[in-house]
Amino acid sequence: MTIKPTDEFDHFDKYLQYLAEENKIKILGLETDKIQLSLIEKENKNPNWKKERKNIHALIKQMLTDKPNMNGCRFVNQYRKFDIEYEFEKECKTDVLILQRNNEWMKTIPNLLRKQNTFIAVGYFHLMKKCGILEQLKNKGFTIEPVEL
Repeated sequence: MTIKPTDEFDHFDKYLQYLAEENKIKILGLETDKIQLSLIEKENKNPNWKKERKNIHALIKQMLTDKPNMNGCRFVNQYRKFDIEYEFEKECKTDVLILQRNNEWMKTIPNLLRKQNTFIAVGYFHLMKKCGILEQLKNKGFTIEPVEL
């Protein structure tokens, strides 16, 4: 995802890192790439390659078509308008990639927020449901409110 059609960033994370570096803002990571890859492997012990092959085929087909499915863009636009459902009342699945990582990150995030003004960039699924970072921060006494971009 990029911000403008002329952007050359292949991932939104790289765009955020660029902005931080340009503005001389310190960047901290919540985990290393090595930890993330090990958790992905742990989560997908027995991948269903037949299913994954179908998913990959569908993605390639989508990229090559003249009439792509724009549902993903619709979600991005809803996200930008704060018009998405966070499902805060729902329980989380016991997966490694969301639940375990959120719990690990929550050992660091509250202290960062208490010490200094902090911008935290995580994916949408890390914000959702009862185990999401937003609900966990609320439970620790933090006030959560949207900021217009």
